Amino acid sequence: MPIRPIPCRLFPGLAVLALAVAPLSAAEKSFPIPAGKIGKGELKTVNGVPVLFLEGTPKEIGRQHGKLVGKHVRELVSYPRKFLKAVGRERQWPLAAVAGKLLLLKMTADHRAELQATISASGLDADSVVVANTMLELRRMGGCSTLIVGKDRSKTGRVLFGRNFDFPPMGVLDKYGVVTVYRPKGKRAFVSIGFPGLLGVISGINDAGLCVATLDVYGAKDGSPMFDPGGQPMMFTFRRILEECKSVKEAHALLKKAKATTWMNLAVADADGGTVFELTPKTVVARRPDRGLLSCTNHFRSDGLCTSKSCRRYASLVKGQAYKKLGLKDLKKLMHDANQRSWTIQTMIFEPSTMKLHVSLLDPPTSNKTFKTLDVKTLLAVRRPSKAVGQKH
Repeated sequence: MPIRPIPCRLFPGLAVLALAVAPLSAAEKSFPIPAGKIGKGELKTVNGVPVLFLEGTPKEIGRQHGKLVGKHVRELVSYPRKFLKAVGRERQWPLAAVAGKLLLLKMTADHRAELQATISASGLDADSVVVANTMLELRRMGGCSTLIVGKDRSKTGRVLFGRNFDFPPMGVLDKYGVVTVYRPKGKRAFVSIGFPGLLGVISGINDAGLCVATLDVYGAKDGSPMFDPGGQPMMFTFRRILEECKSVKEAHALLKKAKATTWMNLAVADADGGTVFELTPKTVVARRPDRGLLSCTNHFRSDGLCTSKSCRRYASLVKGQAYKKLGLKDLKKLMHDANQRSWTIQTMIFEPSTMKLHVSLLDPPTSNKTFKTLDVKTLLAVRRPSKAVGQKH
């Protein structure tokens, strides 16, 4: 499989590689998992978007998840191994599996029970599922971009939060993008934008309108290790934010208590505004907006952590300062300006105050495709919508 450089060189001397794969046909781009129901769980299409509904105790949610998608996602959960082979590190698979199992022990009891129930119900290889759910710690190949627009700079008078999720699809990830609606017993309900079989959160919004999005980081100046097995699995920490918090302030408090395993940016926004948390195993720094806008890509920018500020995509996002105010179309354009072609496999815009999610999946670069709008409040308020929720724009 041929390899080419990624368009944006993140740091001096670092060549981030992208995998060039043949374009998929229109038929291959459709969501490959059929609709179905099991208990309170359901997989169906809502306004043209594949949506997986999960509800109940950790074991109930895990069983629903595994039964609904398990036999259909063997290709997807094999992605980590395929990824290692493509970058010449296939021999590291046993180490990745051991590291994943160690991180499993650092999860909350509820998350661990849900993951184990998902594995049992799916019939999938346990090591593959565990590594897929701890890849945030074990790899560095993602891109990603976010731009948060404050109320004073928004044409709507409300916070807007744009996000590109960039990762080498390898003919797999771009087929499986899904919106998952979680209604966990005794916790906040939330929506996660990710992939079937992925229990942690890389992008999401909860019933309080609190939104999160992860971004890989490739270097830190505080002397922290790139991987600290003594930390808590990051995707599950970010899920805890959606399950337990209602504001950026509460998210900050949780992050200060939950030790990070690796270097990561986490963009967080609520109805009042946004913050980028720069995270390492040693440090938590809160980076605030500049003149009402807050851009983020794949490097730290705070003085104590920054190793480089050179990034084409960051420069593209900062061009938003030329707008007096930005609306949905303006934000969508800026997110597309920061796209990474076939790597941009999910694009979304959150509106925290109105609980709207505008999302584009399955056809990279997703940043210039038609966005579908989902009413998050409606998705979370009912067990299973009986008709499409939202509209195109």
